[in-house]
This record gives sequence, C-alpha cells and structure tokens, in this order.
Amino acid sequence: MEKEKLRELYRNNSSAKIFFDHMTNRQRNQNETKVDRIVQLLNDEGHSIPRGEIVSVFKSLEEYKCGQFVAGRWGWPSRFVWDVGSLSASQFAVGETEEVEEVKKESDEDPGRSDSLKHTFNLRADLPIEFILPVDLTGKEAERLAGFIKALPMEDYE
Repeated sequence: MEKEKLRELYRNNSSAKIFFDHMTNRQRNQNETKVDRIVQLLNDEGHSIPRGEIVSVFKSLEEYKCGQFVAGRWGWPSRFVWDVGSLSASQFAVGETEEVEEVKKESDEDPGRSDSLKHTFNLRADLPIEFILPVDLTGKEAERLAGFIKALPMEDYE
C-alpha cells in the first residue's frame, strides 16, 4: 500500500477529505463501501459530493493498493472492496495513526461471509443441493435463477 499517497490524497482532494473524515467516525471496518450509499450518507451530513467524485476517490484508493473499485453490473452496485482496514486506512490518511491494518480475504465460496447465505434444498431424499446466494438477493435475480434451473432438464429435448 502506498501510504504517503493516501495522505496526499487526503490533503489535496476535498472529496477524499470529506470521505475519510466520515470513515474515521465509524466503529468498525467495512469489507466494501458502496458508491451510492456513501454519497447518500455524505449528503445526509450536508456535503454535496457528486457520485463521480467518490468514484474518482475509489479509483485512487485502488491505484494506491488499498483495494479494488468494482463498477456495478447486472444489478450489483458500484463499490470499493477493501484489502486493508477501511477504518485504519482512513485514520492513517487523516493523521490519527501510523499503521494500516491488513485484512484477510475470505474465499468467495466461504458460506460465513456476511454478504451471502448458504441455503440447502433437498431435491431428493438423498440429494441435498446447496446454494450460496447474496443476502440482498432481489426478486428479479431469484426469477433469473429459477428460469436457469427450469432450463436445465434435458428430458424435454430427447
């Protein structure tokens, strides 16, 4: 991680300053920070920061090796996925601490992740099927998944 560039971002970018000041008031680290959610929170605090400026801050954080900016696609929101502690990185940027906590990455297949749930469906008495789905699964996503499963049987084509 490029620590000095993080502090420079805080000193030279007014949107980054507001973002980091907000983040230092949190109690815990975040695994990810959603663009639209942080824009709304900052707006609620009286800051009028355009969405594009937060995206720019997130892209800078990615460049400085703090994590990865993920552009939203297929109903998923644009977000920043942290590789370091979001709280300690923010505290470092504002000058409150000299260390930045590294975070352990969990496997994408880890059912204990806070953003997903493991579901078991007994297709047959001796055949349980497991799904790991996002906690915030939408009705539209559930319909797409159901449509996919309906298309799987080959018996209709024989």
